[in-house]
Amino acid sequence: MPVMLTRRDFMGAGLGAAGAALVGGSLVPWVGFADGFTPFAEPGKVVQVRHPSPLEGIGMKPAAAREMLAAGVKALTGARSAEDAWRRFVRPTDVVALKPNGLGGRFLATHKELVEATIDALVGVGVPPTNILVYEQYNPYMRACRFEPGSTLPNGVRIKVHLGRDAGPEWTNVPSGRTKFVRPLLEATAVINFPLAKDHAICGVTGCLKNMTHGSIVNPADFHRRHASPMIAELYAHEAIRTRVRLHVMDATRVLCNNGPQDSPNFRRSSDALWFSTDPVAIDSLLIGLIDSDRRARRLPTLAARGSPPSYVEAAAGLGLGIAEAARIRVQEIRVA
Repeated sequence: MPVMLTRRDFMGAGLGAAGAALVGGSLVPWVGFADGFTPFAEPGKVVQVRHPSPLEGIGMKPAAAREMLAAGVKALTGARSAEDAWRRFVRPTDVVALKPNGLGGRFLATHKELVEATIDALVGVGVPPTNILVYEQYNPYMRACRFEPGSTLPNGVRIKVHLGRDAGPEWTNVPSGRTKFVRPLLEATAVINFPLAKDHAICGVTGCLKNMTHGSIVNPADFHRRHASPMIAELYAHEAIRTRVRLHVMDATRVLCNNGPQDSPNFRRSSDALWFSTDPVAIDSLLIGLIDSDRRARRLPTLAARGSPPSYVEAAAGLGLGIAEAARIRVQEIRVA
């Protein structure tokens, strides 16, 4: 069921002020490197790229994926070319991990074509294929994203499934519990996150924040209580995630507004957009508005009224991880093709 969003709908539920920051009264900054490189970051800015017909069967049209990806990184950074834009996110010496989401099955998974276009772009700016890896929790999730042995990736690109146990020996504490972060995350120096636009029955939505946290630890079930808040925020704030993630590319070409995180065809619709940001809180705040708009169109209660408020997003803003206040989120909408 297509839904036309007003800007008010898209700006979401207005989750409140960003709150106190972690460092020096401002949002947590990127840390510079010895060679003077500082990854691009612009809190509160989100680019929405639309294409009139990006989907083809179960996947994306490869040309649409490439065009939308290039347009998104250029608009986000203000660079003149896509190559210049990518150089603001990664260095050739980085080990870059790509984190898709395949839990929902083949009709609700990060599109392989989008990840492939990103790999090509990274190689194009000097990142060796051997320094690139795609990782997920379980083999069915990776297969849902259509990455399998024999996938046509540049020679040297690695596919890793951590099975919830490929982690170091030491436990890490966060305020709400203890966990181990998985090796595919820890061996990377840079991460590009490819979440989906979907509902989650426990915590409201699975967006940028949750795709990174619960997909990168050994015991995600231990961090679902109380609507996973503030657990998701606390996990993302840990340096293992916070210092590695350089860019979020939300695959919003399909939207699920109910019965998530597994696919539910009756509540899934096709869309035409990718969202780009360095701010996971801003995108997830917008996602709440999108999901609630779809729910209202179907005469379903809002996420909060259903009893699954995505309160962890505001908690993440309070930890300085991004901007949740609607008035401070800047959305640039562009169309391609």
